[in-house]
Amino acid sequence: SIANQDNENFWSPVQFNEKDTVNKLNTWRKNSILFLHNSVFSPYECDFSDCYIGIKMNNNFGYIKVGKQGDYGLVIKEYAINKTANNIIICGQKE
Repeated sequence: SIANQDNENFWSPVQFNEKDTVNKLNTWRKNSILFLHNSVFSPYECDFSDCYIGIKMNNNFGYIKVGKQGDYGLVIKEYAINKTANNIIICGQKE
């Protein structure tokens, strides 16, 4: 699942900053719409330059750190998952 926010009738990923907490209080959905900043037709644009996307796998919280690559590309820079079920993770946390 992906931490999402409602943007006028569609869901998009929440952009977390370093040290933000990913936990059960986030809104979780199995899918999401990702529009990059230079997308001309998108109703909601965001600049995914060095931000975190919250994830949940079963009952484990984690994050994926992404960066923008060119106008329409996205690169995964790092990721982490808390192996203890139902425990939070802080974006950027390594252990």
